Amino acid sequence: MDYFIILLCCDIEIRFGQTGLFLRKKAAYACGKKIFLMTNSNNLNFIIKKELIETFQIHNRINTYLLDAIDETHLSDTSASKGRNVGEQFAHIHNVRLMWLKVAEPKLLSGIDKIEKENKISRKILKDSLTKSGNAIEALLHQSAATGKIKGFKPHATAFIGYLISHESHHRGQIILSLKQSGHPVDKKIQFGIWEWERDDFWLATDFHRNKLNRL
Repeated sequence: MDYFIILLCCDIEIRFGQTGLFLRKKAAYACGKKIFLMTNSNNLNFIIKKELIETFQIHNRINTYLLDAIDETHLSDTSASKGRNVGEQFAHIHNVRLMWLKVAEPKLLSGIDKIEKENKISRKILKDSLTKSGNAIEALLHQSAATGKIKGFKPHATAFIGYLISHESHHRGQIILSLKQSGHPVDKKIQFGIWEWERDDFWLATDFHRNKLNRL
């Protein structure tokens, strides 16, 4: 990331390239290309939290990107070892999010329903549900900014994001395998696309880059 430093009396204004964000610091020391800041942890925590939330937003957008590429009739595909079918894998991702929300902040569950196996699972239901639960997780992460903690999860909010992304990525792999073993492999473009986190439609649309994410 590029840094632009402007001396303003005894303050230093630091602009973060492309994001439009800036912070003013009371003191800073530059040594070559490295910048050493004397500042409190709250301001740095603000930047870190915004980037972590952006990371989860990109991850959730990749989930729906994969879902959009799957034919409705293939949601019932299962792997050779059986277990959950494709639709149930997506539903499980959503339901696990709700499980953590129930423990950490039940109020965020308002208007969000669990996807039951007994009900017909459609692509629209899955996409709407993943979007809603994704927004609720983002709200939870906002709330965690003050303490860096998630109720019911150890050790901290950063690990919680890592846990969610690891868990959901595991199931993305199972989904792709189930489709392949059922004779409906995901298009190569999509297979490569889920790794292109730098794609404009994945990250430029996030709150971080729309400048709509309020100070944590």
